[in-house]
Amino acid sequence: MPWSGRQEDKDDDGIWAVTCFAVRKDHRGRGLTYPLARATVEFAANAAPALSRPTR
Repeated sequence: MPWSGRQEDKDDDGIWAVTCFAVRKDHRGRGLTYPLARATVEFAANAAPALSRPTR
């Protein structure tokens, strides 16, 4: 992940990044990425509420 211009400390264990969602070929094209992303944000919010707030 390119880090130039970013404010987060890349060495901070509190910074989370999702780089890929793996969806089986026969399940692609069904809009599954959106619920996966929502579940990821919900998981992060429950794990550490401060981490799930947008920085922008």
